Amino acid sequence: MRSGHGLIGDETMRCAMLSSVTSALAAVVFLAAAPSAQCADAAKKPASLEEQTAVLESALAEALRTGDWKMLDLAVQGFKALGKKGPDLEMAVLRAERQAALESMMAADFRRVQIEVWGLASRAKLGDAKALDSLRALAASKVSIPKAPDWATFKDRPAEMAAAQKAYGEAIAEASRRDCALLCLAMNKEPGVLDRVLACLREPGDDGRFHAQNPLVAAAIAADPEKGLNALLDICKSQDKDISIRRRIAVFSVLASLVPKDGEKGLTAFTISADIGAAMPKDAGARLAKAFAEMAKRQDLFENGLPYQFLTLARVIPKLGENPEAVAAISSLKGKAPGNAAQMWDAQVDAVLSAVLKGKGVPPIAPPPEKF
Repeated sequence: MRSGHGLIGDETMRCAMLSSVTSALAAVVFLAAAPSAQCADAAKKPASLEEQTAVLESALAEALRTGDWKMLDLAVQGFKALGKKGPDLEMAVLRAERQAALESMMAADFRRVQIEVWGLASRAKLGDAKALDSLRALAASKVSIPKAPDWATFKDRPAEMAAAQKAYGEAIAEASRRDCALLCLAMNKEPGVLDRVLACLREPGDDGRFHAQNPLVAAAIAADPEKGLNALLDICKSQDKDISIRRRIAVFSVLASLVPKDGEKGLTAFTISADIGAAMPKDAGARLAKAFAEMAKRQDLFENGLPYQFLTLARVIPKLGENPEAVAAISSLKGKAPGNAAQMWDAQVDAVLSAVLKGKGVPPIAPPPEKF
């Protein structure tokens, strides 16, 4: 299942639920906009205002929790069709946020940040100028992320460790708010978002926040698919030592996950990732394969103990085996692991190479027995 942005739960169940809710939303939008007098059949009269509002609140909560931009759009259309305004509208959005938060109580911090920022985005789409200003302010904010806490200090200086952990967590949350705001603005084609996103991806600091759910890569593509893809690949391939190889691999991994795969169906159709992936250049997969080949030549893959993470990228690049340079790059990785890891590493390279050439899914990569 694709990681997406905050996507969880059973795929089949979520597909069925989203299909049902989307159909209900479409009906609400239509019925709310049509005078009840036009309904000749009493059995087909519109539902009550309370029932329509409940459907819309549940749909908005689902959108906030899972990162479903299409659902958010439908919910916004429905609230507008119902004529919700002022305190009544704000209460409806607040109830949706509460429902999303309650359903995400055990989720990662990123999910809670997403609910908060997407709540602002929904208000902005409903015409709230202050919410839009807040969203823009978040996107423009400067965030300084301190060094990750050193757990070695916990035994001797627990109070210092706790303070450092709190400061680090708050900074990561602040950066996540900014990143989510940039994605929301990118989806609305706000000018200048791409430059801001690229600046964030290049900023110095801890790499711990660059993971599968980070929205910056998606924001770059949403802002400008062609320029965004080129700029992201430049970051991945660059030899600029100010951008760590760990961050490059993370960016490349998220970028590769956005490329549509042949025959993909089901859950992905309801995600913001699918919308952004559909907008990517048609040759995105081929460009990623070429970039993969260039990245494989980097010596710092082994210097930083990250070759397994890099090799795993072969699993998410479509039709990698059709690129001779990429195939040769995978082959060239053999014999580069030192010490006791050499035999296991070469076996993993052979397994990945065989799967790529056959066009099959690549088997999971086993963790290294020791750091290179």
